Formats: sequence, C-alpha cells, structure tokens
Amino acid sequence: MVRIILAGLAIMTVVGLSWEASQAGVVSYVSRAGFSARGIITENYGFEDFFGSYFYYPGDSWTTHGITYTNTRNIIMDPSSIYGNATNVVINDFWTPHTGIINGAYDMFGFDLGSLGLTFSPTLILNTNLNVYNLGVLEIPNVKDGMTFFGFVASGYEEHFTYFRLYGRNGGAPALDNVTLGTVSAVPEPTTFFLLGTGLGGLLFLKRKARS
Repeated sequence: MVRIILAGLAIMTVVGLSWEASQAGVVSYVSRAGFSARGIITENYGFEDFFGSYFYYPGDSWTTHGITYTNTRNIIMDPSSIYGNATNVVINDFWTPHTGIINGAYDMFGFDLGSLGLTFSPTLILNTNLNVYNLGVLEIPNVKDGMTFFGFVASGYEEHFTYFRLYGRNGGAPALDNVTLGTVSAVPEPTTFFLLGTGLGGLLFLKRKARS
C-alpha cells in the first residue's frame, strides 16, 4: 500500500511540473481595473512628489518605489513643459531607450504610457527570472492627448519580473506615469484542481491494479 501511495505522489509531482512549465508566459491587460483585480497592488507611483519648473533630474541611475531607472539621464517632466503632459512623467533625456530594474519578486507590472514629442510606437521587452519576452510594438498616443495603460502578469510558476526596456524610433520618447507593482492573490487556480484530480485518479488506478 505504501508503494502505491508513493507511486501516486510521484505521478502528481511529474504532472504538476509539466503542467506548470506549459503555463509560463505573460498575460497582458488593457484595463487597469481588470489588472488590479488580479492581486494586491503594492506600488502605484506617479512621480508627483517632484516640484519645480519644467523638469527635474532625480539621478542616474535612480531607485524609487520598487524600480531602479537605469537610463543614462532620467528626467521628471512636469505639466509646464512645452509637450503638454497633464501630470508628471519620467523620460530618458536622450529619448530612447527607457530601461529599469524591477526590485523584488513582483509578478504584476503595469504603467501608463504616452509619447513625448512625435507620436511613435515603442517596442517593449520584459525580462523575468525565467524568460525574456518581446511584447512587440505598443500603440500609444501623444501625452498631450492622454496616456494608455498597459498591465502584465507573469503566469509561470514562481515567475516574477526583473527588467523592462522600452525603445522606439523617429525621435519620440516613451513617457511613463503611474508605475504599478503587485502580487497575484493566492487563490485556488484551475491548475490546482487539475493536479488534484489527476493525482487521485492515478492513486485509484494503482490501487485497482494492485487488487487484480
């Protein structure tokens, strides 16, 4: 009987590993409400604690609210700038790329994004502790017309974000606002019930085989 139980546990372990591996990836959200509903939001930073006229240089590199911005030259641009941004935004003084290290084990990462200057479409690269994801081209408006939300959830087993890179062409600059970090709520997933059912089924099969 002990051998049957051990064999069943082995089946559950193997199935569990293969199922989790198949689930690695990034889930994208275009609704901040839908994104926030996935878990607990820890940071939602909008750079509003900087006051000045036109722009402010916070440092190179610069760490705040869970992100180290590794641009060659970071700028906080306020609404008095000629570009028409409605709130404080962070950009790279050399326009592109815009890069950052995500500190901590966050599996939720989001931000509002617009184009400072010419309207353009930047490309986003997201690194996790397991993979590198090319999220492709992001369609964004000029900041004077508003900003677009982008949210991402790492869906792999114990996968979390570590780095991001935004870069573009044609003289546009990615402008970030409301940078958000969070952790997916620990609620039962469909995979949990799948693993339990598969494991119990394996145990039942082995028990019947032992009796025959």
